[in-house]
Amino acid sequence: MVATSSSPLFDALPHAGAPLEVNALRRLAEPLLQLLVGRGLVVRFRGTSVDTQFDAEGRPAEITLPLLPDSVDEAVLEVFQGHIDRAAARALFTRRTEATSRLTHDPVAARIFRALEDARTERLMQKRFPGSAYNLERYYERLFAGAVGTEREEADFACAVRAAVGDALFETFAEAQFDERRSTVVDADDDVRPEEEGFDPAALRTHLCRAYAQSFEGETLTEAFDGLNSTEDAARLAAVLAGFLTENDAESDSETECESDGESGASGDSEAESQTEEEEGTGS
Repeated sequence: MVATSSSPLFDALPHAGAPLEVNALRRLAEPLLQLLVGRGLVVRFRGTSVDTQFDAEGRPAEITLPLLPDSVDEAVLEVFQGHIDRAAARALFTRRTEATSRLTHDPVAARIFRALEDARTERLMQKRFPGSAYNLERYYERLFAGAVGTEREEADFACAVRAAVGDALFETFAEAQFDERRSTVVDADDDVRPEEEGFDPAALRTHLCRAYAQSFEGETLTEAFDGLNSTEDAARLAAVLAGFLTENDAESDSETECESDGESGASGDSEAESQTEEEEGTGS
């Protein structure tokens, strides 16, 4: 397939402010994805995110795209274009294997794998269709601008992982999050306090990079990611990174237990000393 200078979806849509008809967009999505992938796909519209179902051979068989509202504006179109390009990237370059199936038993590894595989397939998508880079950038900009709660936590986690492996766009987002979390807010009494809610994406990014460098001397995490050639490779790397987080959690728990034991010991020593002093006082 010959690379184009723009996104395939953008080329097929009306331009110059032409009115957009929702049903036309829906009708366009299925043949467009089938054209990109070169095989028949079932395309459904449901929910607010992209989901891919695979056949017995590990190839994408069904793609679910977000359900569009009855009317769309430019912002919704940008998000939808991003969804289309992400779906196309998965359909073109993701292949489910035994290694990826095993990740379902490890929630942390599964989260890391999703971030790595999105980064890997979207990079390949941008090489084949350079214009998709703009769509994906706008999609993620709007995602970080509007995500809250659990959705924002998932976005932050994926951002930290993708920044750790050298995804340039997410390195920018990670720096912005770092600045945001170090910003201050003013409470009712005009006291300035640091924002402490949620985990720290910058700390997660740093931990993954350092842990990988210490475990694989002579190779950085970015270099490891650049060497990924398949979905299975991404799954293996995700399992390695998940192990670093598990080890870190275990060390944190151990430190907590040691601190607790230390406090208990100190309390016991204090009580023993008090009892000895009382006995000595009685004897005199």
